[in-house]
This record gives sequence, structure tokens and C-alpha cells, in this order.
Amino acid sequence: MTEHVKGKAVHIFFEAPNSFYKVLLVKIKEASFQWNEKQITVVGNFADIIEGNEYSFEGRLTKHARYGMQFQAQNYKSETLATTDGVVSYLSSDIFPGIGKKTAEHIVNVLGKNAINVLLSDEDKVETLGLSERQKGVLMQGIIENNGTEQTIIELNNLGFSSRITEDIFSRYQEKSLEVIRKDPYSLATEIRGLGFKRIDQIAQGMGISFDDQKRILGAVLTSLYEECYSNGNTYANDKLLLKKSLQLLEGARSEKVDPEKVADTIIEAGHKRKIVIEGKRIYPKSLYNSEQEIAYDLYRLMNNRDEPIEYDEDEIDRCLEDVQTEFSITYGQDQLQAIKDAIKSPVFLLTGGPGTGKTTILRGITEVYMKLNKIDRKDAKGIKLAAPTGRAAQKMANATGMDASTIHHLLGITGGNEISANDLDYLNGTLLIIDESSMVDTELMHMLLSCIPDSMQVIFCGDKNQLPSVGPGRVFADMLESMQIPSKELTHIYRQGDGSSIVKLSRSIVNGEVPSDLLEKTGDRSFIKCSGEQVCSVTKRIVQIVLKKGQSADDIQVLAPMYMGPAGINQLNRTLAPLMNPTRLNAKSVESGENEFHIGDRVLQLQNNPEKNIFNGDIGKIIAINESQKGRGTTMTVRFEGREVELEQADFLNLTLAYCMSIHKSQGSEFSIVILPMVRQYSRMYARNLLYTALTRAKLKLMLIGEPSAYANCIRAEALNRETMLKQQIVFQFTGKKAETNPQEKSVQLETKNDFADVEPSRGSIQKTILNFDNIEKIDPLIGMEGIDPYQFI
Repeated sequence: MTEHVKGKAVHIFFEAPNSFYKVLLVKIKEASFQWNEKQITVVGNFADIIEGNEYSFEGRLTKHARYGMQFQAQNYKSETLATTDGVVSYLSSDIFPGIGKKTAEHIVNVLGKNAINVLLSDEDKVETLGLSERQKGVLMQGIIENNGTEQTIIELNNLGFSSRITEDIFSRYQEKSLEVIRKDPYSLATEIRGLGFKRIDQIAQGMGISFDDQKRILGAVLTSLYEECYSNGNTYANDKLLLKKSLQLLEGARSEKVDPEKVADTIIEAGHKRKIVIEGKRIYPKSLYNSEQEIAYDLYRLMNNRDEPIEYDEDEIDRCLEDVQTEFSITYGQDQLQAIKDAIKSPVFLLTGGPGTGKTTILRGITEVYMKLNKIDRKDAKGIKLAAPTGRAAQKMANATGMDASTIHHLLGITGGNEISANDLDYLNGTLLIIDESSMVDTELMHMLLSCIPDSMQVIFCGDKNQLPSVGPGRVFADMLESMQIPSKELTHIYRQGDGSSIVKLSRSIVNGEVPSDLLEKTGDRSFIKCSGEQVCSVTKRIVQIVLKKGQSADDIQVLAPMYMGPAGINQLNRTLAPLMNPTRLNAKSVESGENEFHIGDRVLQLQNNPEKNIFNGDIGKIIAINESQKGRGTTMTVRFEGREVELEQADFLNLTLAYCMSIHKSQGSEFSIVILPMVRQYSRMYARNLLYTALTRAKLKLMLIGEPSAYANCIRAEALNRETMLKQQIVFQFTGKKAETNPQEKSVQLETKNDFADVEPSRGSIQKTILNFDNIEKIDPLIGMEGIDPYQFI
């Protein structure tokens, strides 16, 4: 039941910096419900609220777990603008700088108390007011902007969007938000993160859009395609899979069946209109198709378009290498020396190797030899650029080379939250660029990076091809290596931790899919403790207690796990470990955000890129201050990330989580002295040897394995799902002119649809008995039993 309350906005307790969400204190004039107090807290999405003005709110009473009863407003309107005094007060507010009370009274005297509506309906009326040009501009701009914003926010509230979704929609479309929704609500599905197809479909159904409307079908197709790529890491989807997923999405949202042929025709038409790209049986989001093509072109350009070839005297390179080894007390192996020479002489070079092979040490050798060969003083080495995907990886790179390093986003000048394309970026200045942790770079970021590199700049990509691929779509570094068109070197000899390091030996066994016979044995740097999934938290807690008691710092210990949910999940492990690893937590200042409670001293993890604040997905920090809410501004938090102090607003807290335990995916690019790694049957959906390899190679000194031996064995045997990409073939074609590998028996979407898709549509009604065979096994949904599970829970 909808209730209403009318009253004066006495005070704005909180105003979210990145959304329209506000918390107001309202002095009640009238209410449709029983309320014994003179004032009430009202929360919701509002445009500009002016303290002292009167408003009417529609919504319902709710009980907040911490703050008690409050009124959740779904709709509102200004009552102040219904009176002469109210209009004068509004026009003389801060919304209209340069218009004081006397001018506002004059406007109302001339146009009446409906002055705002009069000006909205006929802008020429402003000429009758005798105002200066500046005042006329301020008046009309303020009225139009605030009226549009207010009406848009009210309508978005009425559609039931959350404050974050409302802000995201308005931020993208501004006053055209409602126009976009009315024209095609399904366009939001691929533009607004977190807004699912089913929610949009409810809105569309209320607008009278039928179950087989082409807009609805296209919305389902694009949603399914984007999910297949951006959730699963592929750069395209197979046509049959896309048709099946689209039908499942359409019928899952409404009960009516949709003709598979109509869906296929919609896919074909979307290809003709260049909304997607169809190539044989492969269907791409346009941006990913273009990115793969541009990456291949830019690699060819950088390899072949230099004005002057790279020519160094071999003897001079050898002398420089000897000087570097003497100066820094380094002894390079023969494979390392060859890698440095090859990198120095190549326009583009790929360097890969596992843990302990000396990749980081080689980076120092490359930079030092390059400076000596080109007579560059270290103090004037601005032409050498070093970058990595995360701040933590960049800092590790800087420590290893003694030179400045940055994130790739910072290097490219991507500093805001708005979407940008490669065309928006400028060429880099410099002569040498080195990118570390290259396996973490996804297709779209690599496209932007390469497009900014001038022909004259050498590029070296360094990484571990056996690690997990990027969180975003693609397997760019692996595809570049496998194309065999770019000079490369794989390091295999072990230097770090000594040849006897059991961690390194274990990592090599895992890469080969071999379960080592000594997996359960205790060694100098590794141990194994058996336990069940239900025991993971208690066993981990006991291990941490013992390690801390031996004098190790909590900062040296990192727990890694594959999944967030469940008794052995990341969330539960963080709740268990936080009081132990931050003992001051009990008495430290705290702030709540979603399901998290953050305290001063807590270790936290950044979950999404925030280029504006120069913090990125996977960065780890420590909370050093929590600042109380101030007028017009919510609580803020100061977090130290790799020596940089960053102030976060309350809206930023949603992109933080505790990091005493973190996901294996997020740990890429980082190293920790002591790693505790659980592996149990609960994680079976995530089993993949590159997942386990990535986790244990984060350990620099000690690795503590806990869990079920069978879980480790099964994880080692499980090959990683191969991502569907065409970058390798695009590179080969660009360099050799040979066409990309395709299946000569591929059928078009249209033929597949007409001949083969009758059996793909999701069945309803009675269950048919079927004998499982190779012809029908693909009809079984691989996600059966996983309804309601968000793929981001596995990252």
C-alpha cells in the first residue's frame, strides 16, 4: 500500500556524491499513516532538494536494521512551487546564481506564480522580464535543467530502479533517459551494468511490447551475446549456442514461446545493420571483432613500419651486458642473455616464463642495456615507459627496475569513468615501452594500448602464458605467442628460490597436468593439511594464529580461494580472519557498506577500475582513516594503496571488499610471502589447472595447501576451458596473407535455424524420455541447478 507524507525539508543528512540518493529530515505537515514524532527521515532518489522548501512524498514506511523506521520515497513533488512565496524562494536559491530575492519577486509579479511553467512552455517570455543577458541565461538554463532532471528522476523512481541504476541511466542519457526507455527499453540491457534482461522485460511488458516483438528478441540476443563474451571471456559466440541462449532468456522471462526462426532472422538482420558481426558460425559484439582486427593490424604496423631499422653492434651489446652484470651484481644465464639481446633488437618482443625464471630481473637488464646503447642518462629516461595492468604489478615493476612505472590506464591518460574508444587517445611519447603481467590485458584494453604506440616505439610484452587469462574477454598474450609471427622467448631455467624449490617444481607439474607423488609431503617451503570444506575456516584460522605467533606480520599472509560463497568461500574466510589479522578492529572506527563492515586497519581490495582516483581492479590497500559524515557529504574513507593515499566517497565503498582472503583471479600480478590455499569439492565448478597454477605461484617463500587431496588432484587434471577467440588467426592473416582457419563445413545462421534448431528451444510441459547420445548431449543445459547464480561470484 502506498503512503504519503507532506512536509518541510529541514535538513539534508546525506547526499551521495555519485547518485541521486539522499537522506532528508522532514518536518511533517500531514501524513497518511500514524506517526508520533514531529519529524521523519525520508530516503530515496531526488534531484535538487532545497532545505526549507515543502515537498510531498509517496512511498512506504520501512525499517532499517541500524537506523530504525524511515520513509522510503518512490515519488515526490515540490509543494513550494505551488505558492507565490515558494516560487520566489526557489528562483532566488543557489540553483540560479545572480538572481536574488528582488529579481525573483519581479519575475513572479510579471508572470505570476506559474512563472516556471510559463517559461517552460514559451521561452520568449523571458524577454518581457527586463533581465540582463546573463540573468536570462541563468534563469532558463536552471529551469530547463532542473525541471528535466527532476521529472526524469521521478519517472525512473516510478519504474522501480535502484539509486545506482537510476544514476547510471541518467549519467548516460541525461534528460533523454525516458525517451530512450520509451523508444527501446532493451537498449539498456547491454549499456547499464547490473540491469538484467528480466527486469527490463517487466518494464517493456508494462509498455505493451509483445513477447515476439523484434526489439525484445534483439534485446535477448544482444544480452546473451554480451554475457557469453563478457562473463565467459570469449570474443564471439557460436551461432547455435547464441540461438539457444537467446531462446532460454526469452522464455525464462515470459511464458510464451518464440519461433526460433524469428530469432535467427533477427540475428541475421542485426548483422546486416552492423549491430553485431557475423563471420561463418561465429557471432561477435562489434567492439570485440574490431578490437581483434585492430590488434593484429597494429602488431604488423609496429613490426614493419619503422622509418629506421633497429641496428646495434653485437659486441657493443655484449659489453653493455657485462657492465650491467658488474654494476648490479647480477649473473645472467645464457637463456636470459639471449632474451635481453633479442628484446633489444626487436620492434615487438614477447617474453614469457614461469616463476623463478628471472623475467623481472631481465626487465632490469633490458632497461639498463637500452640506456647504455642509446647514451641515455637515468635521470633523463622519460622516453622509457613501464606499465602493468594493476597498481600492485606496476609497483613491483618499479621496484625491480629502479624506474617509474604506472598502470596502463594511467599511461594512456584514461582518468575518468566515461567510456572512451581508441580514437579518443593520443600517441605515446617515447622510444621503448615495456608491459609486465601481459596475460592480464584483455582484448579491448590491448586494442587501446597498441593504437597509442607510434611506429618508432619498441614494445616488449612480458608475462606468464600459463596463468589465468584476463578477466575481460580474450586470451591476448597467449594468442600473440601462438601466432608465431612475433619474436618471442620462453624462459625455462629456474633461478629464483633455487633449483630445489618445491613450489616451482609443483608449478611445473601442474602445467603438465601431473599430480606429483609428494603433493602431501612437507618440504622446506610447502606443507599440506587435510580438511573438509566445513573445516576450511577453522583450519585457516589456526594456521594464521601459529604464523603470527612465530613473529610473522599479518601483511605477509594472504589466503586465496576460487569462490565467494559457501562455508569455505572468500566471504566467510574474511569474516573469520578479519578480527585475527586486524586485532585493533574491535575498538576501531567503522563504517558499513552493503554486507561489509570496514574498520580502520582493515586490508581491502578494489573490485573495479576507478581511473579517476588511479585505483584499479585487484589493487590492495589498507584503511588508515574513516571520516565522519559532514553536512552535504557522507562518510569518507582514506585508503593507502601502494604508498598512495586515496580518499573514497561512500559510493566508492561498494567497490571495496575485505582482502584477508581474496579470489585467485584478483591475485594476479601480486606476490605474497606466505600463501594459504584451500581446495575442496565445493570449488569443483572452478577446477582448472591454470587456476591452481596461478594461485600457488603467488607464493614467494611459503605455500600452505589445505583441503582435500582429491580436490587438488582433480583440479590439476582439469584442463582450462579454452576461450573462443580469433586473434591468433587474425595475426597470422595480417602477417602472411593466409586466411584465418575456418571449418569448411560451417553453415550460416539461417541454414542452421531452418534445418536444425527445432530441437533447441527450451522445452515446457511434460518431460520426454530421451536416450543420451552424441546427437542430443548438447541439449543438456550445462548450468542446470545454477539458477540465480551470478557469474561474478566465481571471479
